[in-house]
Amino acid sequence: MGLGHVKALLVLSLVKLGQDNAGAASLLIGLAVRGAMALTDGRSRNRGRNSISGQTAPLTPEANSTALDRVMMACLMLDTIVSLGLGQTPHMRTSDMKDKPTDENGPEEWAPWVPRTGFGSEEVDGAVHAAQSLSSFNQLYQFFRTLNQSVESGTAAPQIGAANLVQVLDPRFSFCNSVVFGASTIPKLPSAFLIQATFLGATLTLMPDARVSLIWSLMEVLENSIAQFGAAGVSPLLVTYMSIANTKSCVKALRDDDKARWNTLMGDLISVWQDRTTNADSSVLDAEPGGKTPIQAEQSAPHFSQPAARQNPHYPQFPMNTDSYHQNGNGFLPTASSASPSTARTMPFTPGSQLDAFPPGFMGHLPSAQTPYLMGQGPHGVDYDAIMDELASIDCTDSMEADPQFMANLGFAPGSDLTDMLRGEFGGM
Repeated sequence: MGLGHVKALLVLSLVKLGQDNAGAASLLIGLAVRGAMALTDGRSRNRGRNSISGQTAPLTPEANSTALDRVMMACLMLDTIVSLGLGQTPHMRTSDMKDKPTDENGPEEWAPWVPRTGFGSEEVDGAVHAAQSLSSFNQLYQFFRTLNQSVESGTAAPQIGAANLVQVLDPRFSFCNSVVFGASTIPKLPSAFLIQATFLGATLTLMPDARVSLIWSLMEVLENSIAQFGAAGVSPLLVTYMSIANTKSCVKALRDDDKARWNTLMGDLISVWQDRTTNADSSVLDAEPGGKTPIQAEQSAPHFSQPAARQNPHYPQFPMNTDSYHQNGNGFLPTASSASPSTARTMPFTPGSQLDAFPPGFMGHLPSAQTPYLMGQGPHGVDYDAIMDELASIDCTDSMEADPQFMANLGFAPGSDLTDMLRGEFGGM
């Protein structure tokens, strides 16, 4: 598994988190963690070989230390948040990671951020802000690192609480803790709103008895983020933050208006990431381009060239039931209940004689004619006894007795048996 595959798994896990499907996201993140660890082990082995041979390894994406370290940090963040959402223990630990933050020198940090057309408000802000992607990534990592350490904290380690989030807060993002530093203008950047929402969500997680004011602050950040960038421009991590907050008593204590406001925000964020290619009443393979299953499409399709009686699935002008197939005359197929297994496998047919036995116009209905054991049972009924009889009659014989009709079709006189056939072929036996 290459580094690109690990990144793809992490992106897919974000989509699942946006759908509020933490279980599927956990599986994807687990695969990504295993792949990233395998790449880390491979990098360590290559360094050991190169140090012995004195050669320099080529700089490939897998061997790029900075890129792989960032992927490992992303794995820890997503593994931590999805584990908290599921009430489980994270697989990755901060002790397995480097304390050194990622390098913030690069175009990802200082390149200007340009809003996308059609996302959020159409009002253009005259101020140009740097993207600050790398510094924002480091700040998010510090938040999730604190959450990860809170799982390990206990009697043997100092208790991790909301105060630790303030300690790791970079002064550049002091707007997150507006209670201490005072209200400040948040840069019109998606990363800035994500950092503030993460700070509030992590505070809710670490506080056993969170105040309702934290929920109000989180809802305000979510509403401002949607107003600025649209629901599609908001990180799917916010859905997980809200899912974790739903387990808190402060959310359960919300009044009617605030509860409706909270549920509306949750629904707006989840609706962005829903898979619209599937139908709720059918699987992916059964879906039609028009959003209907094949059965629904057939029922809604007009039948212009066919008579009105054709649109009745039971064909009343040609009454058919399983009893009509018990006869061996003009019926189509004898059933195993009225004939031996060897007889049930044969279809008596004489060219030019039995075609007239079909009702007029019946041949046009043969492509859509149902199997005998499917008729007379309603639109969804199936005669399972007849099916089992048919299966029991396949590739088995009860005796060596010849079928009279089968021998007649071969040109032998009525009443001939296998002995007569062998005598005519090989002489007396």
